[in-house]
Amino acid sequence: MILNVISIIFVFEFLIKAIVMGFVIGEKTYLKDNWNVLDFVIVMFSVLTWVLSSMQGVDISFIRGFRALRALRPLRVVSKNEGIKTVVNSLLLSIPSLLNVLLIILLFLLVFGILGVQLFKGGIWICDSEFEGDLRQDCIDQGHKVEIPFNTYDNVLKSMVTFFEISTLEMWPSNMYNAIDSVGIDEKMVINYNRGISILFILYIFVTTFFIMNLFISVIVDKFNEEIKKRQGAHNFTEE
Repeated sequence: MILNVISIIFVFEFLIKAIVMGFVIGEKTYLKDNWNVLDFVIVMFSVLTWVLSSMQGVDISFIRGFRALRALRPLRVVSKNEGIKTVVNSLLLSIPSLLNVLLIILLFLLVFGILGVQLFKGGIWICDSEFEGDLRQDCIDQGHKVEIPFNTYDNVLKSMVTFFEISTLEMWPSNMYNAIDSVGIDEKMVINYNRGISILFILYIFVTTFFIMNLFISVIVDKFNEEIKKRQGAHNFTEE
């Protein structure tokens, strides 16, 4: 019942705006504003769901999919609040610049991915039981099973995925410790074999997590400030 009342209010609001502003033909008509287009789409989905639900003698089981479109209704709040509109516009305008930052991130991932392959390829594996010997084949020959973690550096793609996960700070200590314990290709891992390799991971975290992520934030904030200046009418003035 409440949803039907809300739909009726939305329809009346649309009709009033369309009558006052004009619908399509004209310079500043209803559909010439992108936010009004968003409102119109939400209203049409609401009406379509409403009409189909009221039909009798018709198989309307497919309407359940349309009901999920009710989740679009909160988006109307965006078009009514100037502050939220500014934020949304800033995010949309930031996309081209964010793509450039993404390319920088991919470059860093590629560089560290190749470095990871050079340093740790084939060196991260675990035998499911104690065995005599120092090679992976010794574990297999003695009837044991070799377990390889998901995050490894056996090829460039896997190495890049591993470093990407490290940049999110998700389980990064375990990945670092595996690298520290790595001895060589197919060689048995030794605890704390090369502690100095931890410097590589700390450097990587500082470069990506702190520096690159700040680039993302800086781009969005810069576009947000531009939008604020446009709304205040100050975007045509120089700093001087």
